[in-house]
Amino acid sequence: MKFSEDIDNVVRESNAFDNDFFANCHDESRKVHINDITRMALNWYLVTKHFGLSAQEYDALLARRLKYASGKKAKILQDLLVESAMISGDDLGIGHERLYTENGGAEIPHNEKLHYKLWGDMTKTLIKRAQDIRWPISFPYGYGVPEDEAERKKAFEKADNKERQDQLVKDFDIGYLDGLNILNASATGLIHSSTYDLVSRIEDEFTSLEGGVAVYQTVESIAYNIVVAYSDLMKRVGSGEMFTERDLVYLEIHKPLEKDHDTQSTSMIDLADRYFGQRYRPVIETKVRELSGLFGQFWEGMNDIVFKGETREPTS
Repeated sequence: MKFSEDIDNVVRESNAFDNDFFANCHDESRKVHINDITRMALNWYLVTKHFGLSAQEYDALLARRLKYASGKKAKILQDLLVESAMISGDDLGIGHERLYTENGGAEIPHNEKLHYKLWGDMTKTLIKRAQDIRWPISFPYGYGVPEDEAERKKAFEKADNKERQDQLVKDFDIGYLDGLNILNASATGLIHSSTYDLVSRIEDEFTSLEGGVAVYQTVESIAYNIVVAYSDLMKRVGSGEMFTERDLVYLEIHKPLEKDHDTQSTSMIDLADRYFGQRYRPVIETKVRELSGLFGQFWEGMNDIVFKGETREPTS
């Protein structure tokens, strides 16, 4: 088995690839509320923004290495740069005009096609709708009070926390979203701790050649699963007239793109293996395993936000 196949299996056998959040997104019986989905969308905005822009910095790192390389190393770096730039270029919305046109994005200006911006546009629609609707009465008042004192106390604490989170969504300034980043996001009160851990690690890994390929392999191996889970979730909360076709461009264009990115990221693992040799295999594997773990924790956090930590239904 090739090293890249081993690494691919590390991701696919982790909670980053398959988890309760994805399963619950596909399960129409799971109840969801727009306030919670809005909070989740803000967390993903940070992840996709920092990933996409850090990938541009990684391209520059590879270009600097290539500029002073020679011989076989230069050819490998050249191929790595091209693979990375193809993925990062897609994240900037470069090319694929037909794909955008077929999915409601024909009128989007080139400088607005950055993928984190497209997700941000959909998030703004969620925020506006969440702020327009009347809040439901928080549990336990609307659902009965548990008889057990400990359970009753726990229920009231959850209700108070949910009420605070709902109010933070209602108070969020939409104009603040475009400038939201990992340094100022804490002011919103809406960002899960796992988001900070994941984004910080992604940024750190993109500062080294081996770290960058580990990020790409982890992200692009799970990316298709992410987008189809989000698509099913948004269909449920956005039934009716909430989303326009343009709002959903991010989700629709990623379905075909992510299959290509998965192949390209695996190719980058093979290239890195040729560049470093077998001595670096444990380094890359450890990075991928740890990144997969952080993504798994992130999805667990999003499951807590959207589905209150509900686990998937048993298959047998």
